[in-house]
Amino acid sequence: MTLAGKKVLITGGGTGVGADLAVGFAKQGATVLICGRRKEPLDATQSKHQGITLALCDITDEASVMDLFQKNGPFDIVIANAGQAGSSPFAKTTLAQWNNLLAVNLTGTFLVFREALVRMKGWGRLISICSTAGLKGYARVAPYAAAKHGVVGLTRSLALEVS
Repeated sequence: MTLAGKKVLITGGGTGVGADLAVGFAKQGATVLICGRRKEPLDATQSKHQGITLALCDITDEASVMDLFQKNGPFDIVIANAGQAGSSPFAKTTLAQWNNLLAVNLTGTFLVFREALVRMKGWGRLISICSTAGLKGYARVAPYAAAKHGVVGLTRSLALEVS
């Protein structure tokens, strides 16, 4: 299969796995849009290949996600990669920390996939980037592990629904 002519969205595309995926997809001929909340890392990734463009987007904000898709969609491949981790003893984890990690890691995936699916016609792929924390627990990262477990469950359920 060729990726020429395919439109790819990668959330959290400014750093790490997201940046590597963006460059890899662009090198294979896809048109890649990366998004995130911080412009500087997005600029750095965009500079690595002419097939990469960027958009600022807060995936925890429904209006921001909808605006991203209205201005740039639809996409053939959507990769929910954006994530955030934190570490602290469970008893010292604040509700704000808990809510933030669930919002970025789980709610963001939900919002991006929902908007992508509404706009996808025919062939398409929704891909979630997770962590081994989504398969088993680790000490001092309970909110992150809970969110990533949620991403695994969401992805598995969605695969059954749309396959």
